[in-house]
Amino acid sequence: MYPTIAVEGSDSFDAISRSFSYVYARPWRMLFYTLVAIFYGALCYLFVRFFITLMLTLTHRFVGAGMMVNVDGDRVPIDVWNTMWPPPGSSNVFTYHIDTMTLGPMQSFGAFLISIWVYLAVGMLGAFFISFYFSANTIIYYLMRREVDATELDDVYLEQTEEDFGDAPAAPAATATGATAPPAEVVVVTPTTPTPPPAT
Repeated sequence: MYPTIAVEGSDSFDAISRSFSYVYARPWRMLFYTLVAIFYGALCYLFVRFFITLMLTLTHRFVGAGMMVNVDGDRVPIDVWNTMWPPPGSSNVFTYHIDTMTLGPMQSFGAFLISIWVYLAVGMLGAFFISFYFSANTIIYYLMRREVDATELDDVYLEQTEEDFGDAPAAPAATATGATAPPAEVVVVTPTTPTPPPAT
């Protein structure tokens, strides 16, 4: 229904009627488009998830390589970096628990800042999912409209702005008396054949 309002420039009643009529007119075609979108979206989701995981893993490895490994705690030495940010491949890639009981106050604050940046990177996966969902809905609407109404894909409602209205052709110029000046007369010139000179 959202693509209907955006593409047709109509109201909610038209969006509801069009959406249901397209589904009832071509239910199997609608099911086919939906399954293709789900399959393609799953592949894209795995692709994006793999690169986010790779980015987090490389960041964890390279940043941890330049840090102090062990710091004496109250009882035993602790691995500060892996305690502040557990390795992405250890348990779950995108969620982890900060062990504030083992870390000190400043280390816990640092772990909190790290978690903010990690969850921002993970948020790109959710942003991709939302973008793909609405994009797939719009594409499916275009295809269903072409199947049912035989409307071309590039037939989209565009709202006219004030600049578009200002580009209208100017009216004919008016004379001093207020009447519109007549169009200029067109004079057609026919070429004449020159006469030859008299023979001597």
